[in-house]
Amino acid sequence: MYFYLLLIKVSLQEIIDDCAIYKQGLVLSMYYHTECTYCMEYEKVLKILANESEMKDMLKIQKVNCGVCDCGPSSIKGFPTTILRNNGTEIGRTVAMMDLKKLKSFILKKSGKENAGYKLTNEEDSTSSKEELHAKTIKIVPGSSDNIYPIRYDQDMKPICVPICVSRTCN
Repeated sequence: MYFYLLLIKVSLQEIIDDCAIYKQGLVLSMYYHTECTYCMEYEKVLKILANESEMKDMLKIQKVNCGVCDCGPSSIKGFPTTILRNNGTEIGRTVAMMDLKKLKSFILKKSGKENAGYKLTNEEDSTSSKEELHAKTIKIVPGSSDNIYPIRYDQDMKPICVPICVSRTCN
């Protein structure tokens, strides 16, 4: 029994919860605030990503709590903010929640490993429509129409909401 528990612990990638900027290798940092419900939903996507075999060996995943850490040096304007760094140098940034497929695509494109044999989708992602994936990962703001989402928070940590398209292709 102990052997199996040890095996499970060894096979799971740890998500680092730290304020420091790591300068070795490829690091995906998610900046969040504990009062941001979208950040907590996004954390579920990060946990899935952390345990996928093709990503586990490729990068480290870090969570940075901006309620505890000084996020000023990283110029964080909203939550969740995802920053991809290679050896400490920022190579990509986004301020929004992403589903698993978009997050993998972001990592592979920004890291230049898009054509290195890493897969972007699994069977579940390829059979789901954009709307289904969107509905799985993003919760609607209570009491609002279904196309209003918080994009950042004011000084009192209250959501500032704007209308967006579900397909994310608004003109």
